[in-house]
Amino acid sequence: MSPRWRQIGRVVAVFTVVGWLSSVAIAATEDEVSAMAALVDGANLRGGLAGFLLSAVWGPVWAAARPPAWLGALLGLIACITGVYLYFVLFPHAWQGDRLMAHKSAKVVVGTYWAWLGPLAVAGGGLSAWWVRRPVAPRGWEKEAEATGPD
Repeated sequence: MSPRWRQIGRVVAVFTVVGWLSSVAIAATEDEVSAMAALVDGANLRGGLAGFLLSAVWGPVWAAARPPAWLGALLGLIACITGVYLYFVLFPHAWQGDRLMAHKSAKVVVGTYWAWLGPLAVAGGGLSAWWVRRPVAPRGWEKEAEATGPD
């Protein structure tokens, strides 16, 4: 696997975890939800799925641009808002109307839970940018080709 694909894999991992953690943080604010129930609830696992699918768009952008951590943190805020929108497009609520009204649900959630989503988005974006800029160690055939050199 090429180093670029492994860099994209790093972004996918971070976005999936941040999507899941964002859903868990929102669910944990409700009184009747226990900590363990918040971790394994289906809606929260769908948050991880939305983060995974969001990384299909943002992963190549992060890997190709390799932004510095401070810019990645700012881009993380934009990615978070698009992730919340994607969540409501994929999994609309009964009160939402239809999938095209997802922007209204996203606006309510971002406006209500900004204190949880903001730090997670900044941390996730910064971590993605930092991890993408880290060197990728060669593996398998890449390591052998590097050791033998050009023929």
